[in-house]
Amino acid sequence: MIGSHSPPWSPASVPQWSLDEALQGILPYLRVSYQHLTPKQRQCFAFCSIFPRNCLFDRDRTVQMWIAHDFIHGNDVAAGGVTMRLEDAGRLCFDELVDMSIED
Repeated sequence: MIGSHSPPWSPASVPQWSLDEALQGILPYLRVSYQHLTPKQRQCFAFCSIFPRNCLFDRDRTVQMWIAHDFIHGNDVAAGGVTMRLEDAGRLCFDELVDMSIED
């Protein structure tokens, strides 16, 4: 009978495992770090997840990509109430992520 059996590589032949169990040791630490990020930092951090693991990030190039995707806004304000340039606001966000050891 055609189609009555599964090929040997089918998902049904792979041992079952729980994603929750596999990530149980990692997620609590990641979740704590992620919860301490501002919404802008979360968005920029999430964007960086599209790159391969161990990818080296050039700060200025990354900031330009964040600006192009509208993650960095002109209304970001520096200390003293002065409006920051987009590039400066992006660099500050990048540096904050690096300082938190998330983006290195």
